[in-house]
Amino acid sequence: MNRYLRKFGRYALLALPLTIVFAVACGSDTVTTVIETVIVEKEVQVEVTREVEKIVVATAAPSDAAAPARVDERFGGELRVALGAAITTLDIHRTTGTTAYEISFAVQERMLAYNRDLIATPLLMDSWTVSNDGLQWSFKLRDGIKFHNGVPLTAEHAVNSWSR
Repeated sequence: MNRYLRKFGRYALLALPLTIVFAVACGSDTVTTVIETVIVEKEVQVEVTREVEKIVVATAAPSDAAAPARVDERFGGELRVALGAAITTLDIHRTTGTTAYEISFAVQERMLAYNRDLIATPLLMDSWTVSNDGLQWSFKLRDGIKFHNGVPLTAEHAVNSWSR
């Protein structure tokens, strides 16, 4: 008997907990259903009132005074802009960050832009034509366009912008 316990004792010790786990897991699922009957004697209505703070700002009444005269265009001066990112270039073709891209769009005019209906509309040009094979585009630049320093825009400037 002693030899039997030594040989099979380890297995018996493992079998006992496993047997208990299986017995509990295989037990019956007893569900108790409780039915409760409630009798309502009267309905209760609750009124909820909410206080809201309203801020009113007094402003001057509109007047019929003439609008101020238009300010003449001014050239030169200094514009200071606070940015949340470092800008390494304003070359729109080489920008990689969103901030630099947006600033580049603000300081550089494009040949065309899309309107709200996604139709291309001219900006630096009056019109354009496309060859039958779609490989050659010809743009007619608007007259009187100048750079910030007063130099007139020429076709060579436009070609250099696209050919680099």
